[in-house]
Amino acid sequence: MKRRLFHFVLILCLGIRLTGAEEFRLESNRVLLIIDGQWKDPASYIIQDGDEFQQIAALRKLWCVPFHILRLDQEPMTINRFIDMDGDPAYGCIIWDADHSQFPTGIDYTVLRHAVVDFGINLIAISDRIQEPELQKLLGLEYIGSAYTEENIRVSQDHHPCRGR
Repeated sequence: MKRRLFHFVLILCLGIRLTGAEEFRLESNRVLLIIDGQWKDPASYIIQDGDEFQQIAALRKLWCVPFHILRLDQEPMTINRFIDMDGDPAYGCIIWDADHSQFPTGIDYTVLRHAVVDFGINLIAISDRIQEPELQKLLGLEYIGSAYTEENIRVSQDHHPCRGR
C-alpha cells in the first residue's frame, strides 16, 4: 500500500500525463501568474500588500509550487512567455489575475488563446477578472455579475461539511 501511494504521489508531483500504453509526456508543474498593477514594488522584490495577488503568491510558495509572475504593467504578453526553447509549453497552468480595465490600449487576448488552445496550458481566472468576453470564451463561462449580501449564511439542512455550524 505504501509503495502504491508513493508512486501515486510521485506521478502527481512530476505531472506525468499518460498518453498511451507505452508512452507518457512529462508536463510542466510550473505556474504563470499574470497580474496587472497589483504589485506595488516597481523592482519586483517585495510582495507585501494584502490583496489576492499576495495571497496567491504566498500559497504557491507555501505549497512549493514553482511559479513565475508576468506583470502586464511592465511587459507585454507575448507567446514567448508561454513556451520554452524547444517550443513546448513552459507552464502547466496560467492563473489570470489581471484586470483588463487597467489597460487603456487593451490586452491582446489572441496570445492567451494561442497558449491555452494550441499549447494546452490550463487556465484559472480569479474572482471577477473574467469580465472580458474573450476570456469568458476561453473559460467557457458567461460573466453575469457579482452580488454582495450583509445577511448571515444559514445552513438549511444537515450535511457533512456543514455539520455543527
